[in-house]
Amino acid sequence: VSQDGLRFDQKQVILTNADYPDFCSCHVRDPKVNPTAGGYEMVLGARTLDDEGCVLLYRSHNLQQWRLDAVLRSATKMGYMWECPDLFPLGDRYILLSCPQGLPREAQRFLNTYPAVWMQGHFDQTAAP
Repeated sequence: VSQDGLRFDQKQVILTNADYPDFCSCHVRDPKVNPTAGGYEMVLGARTLDDEGCVLLYRSHNLQQWRLDAVLRSATKMGYMWECPDLFPLGDRYILLSCPQGLPREAQRFLNTYPAVWMQGHFDQTAAP
């Protein structure tokens, strides 16, 4: 927590590897926290044990206790890790930004080592365990 963006209060662990779903590796990172009407939501980039990228969506009412609410995935495999996710509403849809790692290069697509992508819509969510 910082009041001025320069000095920060003491850090506190809010999630550990044991808090991730069983199908995820411990390759989870890049938290993004947003306020919501009911508290807060946090998205994390993740890698499954089957080497597929996904986004973990956690919710909290107090920024201390977090509950896994959903796992966002694509219908087909899109890389092995989704870094730097951001999820936000835009009109009646949601926009998911991500930087998937491991996309095979194509003639005119995915030429960067780690491209950035966006997805829109009403995401199918795997129910949290």
